[in-house]
Amino acid sequence: MRRLSSNLTIFLKLFIPLVYIVFFGSVVIGSFLITINDSPLLANPTTRLIMLGVYIIFIVLFYLTTGNLKRVDADTNNIYVSNYRKTFKYPWSSVKKMSTINLILFDIIYIHFHEKATFGKKIYFLASRSLVKSFFVDHPELFIALTSIEAQES
Repeated sequence: MRRLSSNLTIFLKLFIPLVYIVFFGSVVIGSFLITINDSPLLANPTTRLIMLGVYIIFIVLFYLTTGNLKRVDADTNNIYVSNYRKTFKYPWSSVKKMSTINLILFDIIYIHFHEKATFGKKIYFLASRSLVKSFFVDHPELFIALTSIEAQES
């Protein structure tokens, strides 16, 4: 079994949101607990609402962007998809196609399944370019099968 996901996945999915929620959440809670005599700027009702709004917006953004990232491993017969709590194994025959979005610094790969899987019909992960390339160089039959399916649909 070989990893296809980038090491950056766990950092983006768990570490950054957790640090943001804990530290900025503490500041927001603190702003609601202090009095106007302690800190006039932080105790100002407008400042409190702005801080709470920004806090909630960023939590929603984390959820919508990095919250759905998965860790993906693969071998000759199966693809393993994990959300860092549970790992599910799917045969390569259940994969409809794989598509890549190049975002200059990294690639996001979408895996489309024939039927709805545990995490949905389409999952995405932050790919390690070198690991994905070496995997498909070692398993050219999988690469040919996935690209021929994608070409047939176009």
